[in-house]
Amino acid sequence: DRSLYFHYPHYRTTMPHSSIVKGNYKVIHFYETPVRFPAWNPAMLFDLASDPGEYRNMADEQPALAQALFDDLTNHLASAGGRVPANNAANYNPSIYQAADEYNSRVINGPFVGTRAPGGDEAAQIQTFSGYWMDSWGVNLGLLADDYDGDGLANLAEYALGGDPTDGLDLGSVPAFTRSGGAFRYVHARRNDDSDLVYTVETSTNLVSGAWTAAGSAVEGTSAGGATLDFVTNAVPADAAETFIRLRVEQP
Repeated sequence: DRSLYFHYPHYRTTMPHSSIVKGNYKVIHFYETPVRFPAWNPAMLFDLASDPGEYRNMADEQPALAQALFDDLTNHLASAGGRVPANNAANYNPSIYQAADEYNSRVINGPFVGTRAPGGDEAAQIQTFSGYWMDSWGVNLGLLADDYDGDGLANLAEYALGGDPTDGLDLGSVPAFTRSGGAFRYVHARRNDDSDLVYTVETSTNLVSGAWTAAGSAVEGTSAGGATLDFVTNAVPADAAETFIRLRVEQP
């Protein structure tokens, strides 16, 4: 029943803009007017219920609704004393926000009218671990073999086990190894998220490179503590020979 307001009146990595969300609808207003489009009225209206990805600008289809929400937004900013950016400010430096990823596409394409195509980061494609982490948490983990928190576990291994690669005290769920009857049981946590990491338990009797054999696995139970982690148990038949077991975690 009430509106939510967002205000970014800065020239930093993007153009100054404000937005309002009320019910299912969202209006975004950019204060910048590209030189190529002096008559641009950059109002954008989206129906978040049917278009959560904001692909379809409905401002031209429902101008009265767009105007009503825009008026709500501007009235709120005025009553709250919100500062509106001015292009002629003494310290105005367009080169800063012109370097933003979105700037060129906005200047080239002009106002967002009608329906847009998915952006490069929205296409249906396999995401790398580093890319997934960057998109989800805003932390660039660099090389997968890096150990940012210095706890002895590489970033990929720590994340795969449910730990936080930026927190030396959070190692995740260390795999548990037991022997029961005629089989070894190897239990480990598996992240069940958009990073799509591939988990394989492998066995070897001689540790010779290339001599590892994949063991079967089965998902047990539900997520642990509400987190996006399932526990996987691998039952490996035991024989007279020494058996070595390892957990391989890979990117798709």
